[in-house]
Amino acid sequence: MYVRKFEGETLDEALKAVKSELGPEAIILKTNSFKGLKGSLKKKKYEVTAAISEEEYTKKAKIDTLLDDQQKESFYSSSSRNISKVINSYGNLSLNRSVNKTEAEDSRRESDDSLSNFLGEEDARVVERPQPRVQQEAPIIDHQALEQVGHLKSQNSELRNQLSSQNVELDKIRTEMRDMLEQFNEFRRLNSPETKAGELKNILRSFDLSENLILNVLRKANFELNSDEMEDEELLYDITFREIKEVIKVAPALFTQTEFSNSGVVTILLGEGATGQTSMGLKMAGLVSNSIILTYDTEENAEKQSLANSILGIKTENCKNLQELTSKLRENIDLGKKVFIDLNCCNHKQDHTKKITQSLRSSFKNVEILLSLSAIHSELYNKRVCNKYADIIDGLVVSHLDQCLNLSSLINLQYETSKPYIFFGNGRVVPKDIEEASADRLISEIFNVRD
Repeated sequence: MYVRKFEGETLDEALKAVKSELGPEAIILKTNSFKGLKGSLKKKKYEVTAAISEEEYTKKAKIDTLLDDQQKESFYSSSSRNISKVINSYGNLSLNRSVNKTEAEDSRRESDDSLSNFLGEEDARVVERPQPRVQQEAPIIDHQALEQVGHLKSQNSELRNQLSSQNVELDKIRTEMRDMLEQFNEFRRLNSPETKAGELKNILRSFDLSENLILNVLRKANFELNSDEMEDEELLYDITFREIKEVIKVAPALFTQTEFSNSGVVTILLGEGATGQTSMGLKMAGLVSNSIILTYDTEENAEKQSLANSILGIKTENCKNLQELTSKLRENIDLGKKVFIDLNCCNHKQDHTKKITQSLRSSFKNVEILLSLSAIHSELYNKRVCNKYADIIDGLVVSHLDQCLNLSSLINLQYETSKPYIFFGNGRVVPKDIEEASADRLISEIFNVRD
């Protein structure tokens, strides 16, 4: 639909312009007349808004291509009926391509007659059969819309690629889940109570070993052995002892290593009471010559000093504050002594204990912090204490192994912590009843296995 405005001094002049430009089929949409002050500002007094369909305008444009300006003026001055008849008959020649030959001939003949009547015989002969070319307006390109379309296409392509990659990942996950389900079914079959692995599982449970540790042993066995080998008791027990031995971590004490034999070493022994901490400190100090024990308490314990000095010949000094402890520690380190600090955590808050150990670590080299535990304490209690000081300790010292009825708790503790065992205390005699921690010792005591 084409819409245009036409102006004229009179209404007839404006309507004549509509008829000339758009043809008799134009539709008058609005008529304005300008009077008074508004009219004095306008060049024309009347304004007509008219519209015509694209089809009708195309027909009229074909006629206009055949006429010059004088002929147009004469043609559009005739009656509207005659103009419409000529435009429709001539315009339909190109628009209705599917008409048969007879209809096309009749329409062409009728169009020729109409043009002949208007142009005259002589002018009609000059006019060749028209090949009308409709002047089409150049299309308006909306670059913003094109950019949006391109952006949408790019997003669509990215989403398709993401969907494709996600489908690939889902296929991988499905495959992995299928494999895991097959492995689980096989694992459950091989570890049923009727199989050797099932019997081993029940035996390990009878020793109060951690359920997670038992499952880990059975997984390793399933991974390394085939179905027939899973029925071999010797192979199963070999893997069991090997895996349990790998769980038990042990390490030598810093003051026993040869590279520190001629230099000062500080060993801090922490404990929360009833762990044999003081006795273990005396036993460790008795393993090396040129050693000294520093206690950090608010009240001096004269009995302990007397016992250590008279029986073992180990010098013991009490420090009432951190400043005094640091001063005596520096003095003995300069003399190349092995210094043992007995720090009872029951006499200090947890934050204060950590503050002391951090201060000593930052002030001295070759500092090792060990946590004293008792084998006769419950597994849950030892885990709680170990977790409480896990961020500041380097290893574990365990006393009362000779009085413990369930050493499996020490294996379970190792399975859940990364701190190694350093020493085991196996009696009351000082300094005799102490030994370096060993995985074989625990396994032999628990399973009654002797090499």
